[in-house]
Amino acid sequence: MSVRYGKGRKYTTEKLTGDQEKWDQLLTLFGSAINSGHTLFRPTDEFYALPLPSMAAAMLSFAGVNLDNDRLRVSFRKDMRSSGWYFEHDGIHYIQINQSHANNFLESAAVLAHCLMHYVLVSGMNYRLNTTQDNEQLTEMATVYAGFGIVVMNGFNHGANRWYSRSSGKLKQPSRRASFGYYRPKQYAEIVAGYIDDNEIDDSVYASYIMPGALRLMPKEIRRDVRKLPGRSETVANVTKARFRRKLTRRLVGVGALALVIAASYLVVTTLMSVPSTVKRQEVSLRTAANHAKAAYIGCEGALAADKNTLTQTNNQMKVYQTAGNTTAYNELSHQQGEEADAYNNQQAQCSTLSNQQNNSSQNYTTYTQENQ
Repeated sequence: MSVRYGKGRKYTTEKLTGDQEKWDQLLTLFGSAINSGHTLFRPTDEFYALPLPSMAAAMLSFAGVNLDNDRLRVSFRKDMRSSGWYFEHDGIHYIQINQSHANNFLESAAVLAHCLMHYVLVSGMNYRLNTTQDNEQLTEMATVYAGFGIVVMNGFNHGANRWYSRSSGKLKQPSRRASFGYYRPKQYAEIVAGYIDDNEIDDSVYASYIMPGALRLMPKEIRRDVRKLPGRSETVANVTKARFRRKLTRRLVGVGALALVIAASYLVVTTLMSVPSTVKRQEVSLRTAANHAKAAYIGCEGALAADKNTLTQTNNQMKVYQTAGNTTAYNELSHQQGEEADAYNNQQAQCSTLSNQQNNSSQNYTTYTQENQ
C-alpha cells in the first residue's frame, strides 16, 4: 500500500515507534472525528456485492466521516505495483486498487479499508509519521479503531492473489513483493481482539461475518465462543464450503486409487441424497436473482449519491464565481457542470431500471414461494 503526499502541503509529522504510542495518538486524532460507536462494521453479503465507490461510501458512513467538499474517486487500475494507493491531485482525492484484486471481493474490500484510512489521516487530519513503516502500521491500526477489523482480516488469506503474505507479513503481489512493514496477520488479529475486549463487543455482532481463515487467527477463547453461535452469512457459508471441498480434494489425492473410488462412490450417493427438489432449486435460483438485483440497485444508489454530491459541489462553486463576478472561471466550470449533470441523469435512469428489476425479482420470488408452500 502506498500514499502520495500533496506537494507544498504542510503536515503534522511525528515520530511514534511503539504500538501503544500509535494507539494513544489515534485516540487523540479520532476521538471526535470517527463515530463508529466503538463497534464493528459488519461486512454483509450486500456489502460485498457493491462496486468500489459504494463500498467506500458504506464504510465512510459507518465511521461518520463526511466528505464535505471533497471529491473522492475510487477505482481499479491495471498498471500498479502495489495493491493500492491513495493520492490527491488538483483538489480531487483518488483511491486506486490493483486490478488483480477485481475478482476477489474480500481482498478488494480489505485494501479499500486501508486506503480509506490513508485518506482520513492524510487529507482529513494532515497527519503522518516520519517513516513509511510506522505510518503504514498507524494506518492499519486506524482500520481497527474505525471498526473495519473484520473487513481487513477477511481479506488476508483468501484467493490466489494474496495481498498479504502470512509468512512475511508484507504486501505481496504475484512474482514480486513490496515491504511496507505491515503487522503480521496474527499480530493484527490480536489488535482486533483487544478492540473487541476493550469495547465489550458481543461475539454475536460479528460471528456471522468473519471468514474461517480470519477466525483461525483470533485468540482461542474467541474462536471457541464464535463457533458456538448459530448462523452464517451466505458469503461466509460459501467460502467455508469451498475450503472444505479443497481440503477434501487434497486428502483424496493422497490416499490411493482404491480410496478414491470408494470416496467418489460415497460422494455420488450422498450428493444424490441431498439434491433438492425441482421446487427447491427454483426457489434458490429466484432468491439468488432477487439478492443480486437488490445488490445492483444498492450499488447504483451509492454511485448516484456520489454523482449528486459532485454536481452539488460544482453548482455551489459556480454560484461563488457568479456572486464574485468572475465570468471567466464561471464559464470554464460550466462545461464540467454540464458533463456532471449528464452523468447524474444517466445514473438516475440506470437506477430507475435497476429498481424495477429489483421489484420484479423480489415479486417473482415471493409469488413462487407462496404458490409452492
